[in-house]
Amino acid sequence: MSVGHSYNLMDVRRRRIVNVETASGRRFSVREAGAAPFFHANMYRHLQVKQVHDENSMARERRAAELSPDSKEKALSLLGDTADGKYPIYMTGPTLYTLCTVLVDLDEETMTIYKGNPMNRDAVRVFRML
Repeated sequence: MSVGHSYNLMDVRRRRIVNVETASGRRFSVREAGAAPFFHANMYRHLQVKQVHDENSMARERRAAELSPDSKEKALSLLGDTADGKYPIYMTGPTLYTLCTVLVDLDEETMTIYKGNPMNRDAVRVFRML
């Protein structure tokens, strides 16, 4: 059995974000985020491992590439996107659900947690990061 995870790590002071993908067998890959938006949907993006190409994840990644947000508002709209009824980015069931959405703003040095669809801007908690 294999397990894996994707972690997004931030250094607010240095304005640095890295994505770390991990897999069983002590495998991992680190990718530094650049100026372009980086979207991750339950598939490895940069760790070279054998994996199932899940149509749900691939469809959500294609949709994210179409929307390519360049602002906080557009990022929240992307994360709340439901245009694809079969494979929405924001999922409401019957088997897959978006539990919450977290937005990290390096300019404001905040981390905001949204409940429900982030398009509605219903922030339940804002944390100062410094």
